[in-house]
Amino acid sequence: MEIKIIFEPNLYSIAYDKNETYASIEDLSEYIEEEEFLDELTKALELWTNPEYLEQFFHKNQKHLQSEYWGAISIEEAISKTIELAHALEEFLVETKADNIEYYFNPLDNLTTRLRPLGKSKFKDNWLRLYAIKIDDNRFLITGGAIKLTRTMQENEYTNNELYKLSKVCNFLKQEGVFDSDSFDELLFEVTL
Repeated sequence: MEIKIIFEPNLYSIAYDKNETYASIEDLSEYIEEEEFLDELTKALELWTNPEYLEQFFHKNQKHLQSEYWGAISIEEAISKTIELAHALEEFLVETKADNIEYYFNPLDNLTTRLRPLGKSKFKDNWLRLYAIKIDDNRFLITGGAIKLTRTMQENEYTNNELYKLSKVCNFLKQEGVFDSDSFDELLFEVTL
């Protein structure tokens, strides 16, 4: 697993080794070139703007898409909406360079009111989610992203895998002695040597 800089000092993203089984619950080689070692933010944005991937994803998750929760939206509408949301999210991140990103991430647990260092968090934009660990104020490490079509993350294999990745990265950071910005910077320095 590697930590990639997206917008220093505010936003970073994990890039998982392709051999790690939790990196993805499906074969994405049809949608992402095999040689690529993408970070999770880039991977999510690429998949969310790929009509072929989205068509396959929404067909596989049609029962969730057709629920009352989403108003029985068609697959074609879902594809169009997802691409539009993904482009808007990417544009937002590029324009702001992730400044004040703190205001857009919420605690993963809806019962928690405040994000703490090494706390699990989510960035919500309709059904698009970026999952991250808060390193410090206005500093986040993205661990994955998903299209969340169910009420809870445990109800769907895609979002349930994102929970696993959050825990895996959080444990990795703790193992490496990360507890704030300074210790995170030390880890980044060690990794780049």
